Amino acid sequence: MALQLSVFIICALGILVSTLFNLRLRIGKVGFGLYWLIPLVCAAILLASGGVGAKAVWQSFTSNNEVNPLKILVLFLSMSALSVYLDEIGFFKWLANAVLKKAGASQKKLFFFHTFALVTAMAILLAVTFADPNKLPLLEPDRFAGE
Repeated sequence: MALQLSVFIICALGILVSTLFNLRLRIGKVGFGLYWLIPLVCAAILLASGGVGAKAVWQSFTSNNEVNPLKILVLFLSMSALSVYLDEIGFFKWLANAVLKKAGASQKKLFFFHTFALVTAMAILLAVTFADPNKLPLLEPDRFAGE
């Protein structure tokens, strides 16, 4: 337990310092940030020292639960791709112009319409990407009545 805690503290401090000071490693002409290398090295240290078993790591990556790192990574990459696509077709520019036209010169209207447009857009995106009818009690109230 002491090994895991000490590696965690070193890793957290390393990430904090590398992010605050933008530490970079340069090998020849190629340079990259250390913010991702530090946790990778810490994880390798834990695996090599036996602080965490390889089987436990593999099971956590391949388990079929809600907090699966691979599922979260796929979700993040797909949402990023969707955001880039919407930006490329001009959706965000169109939405900003529509909000500005609707609000006119009023800052209060601008705030209201911006918030409304943002919340509406996010709600639509969330409904499209996250909607799982098996988990929405509003769609199946009888199924969740006993819980």
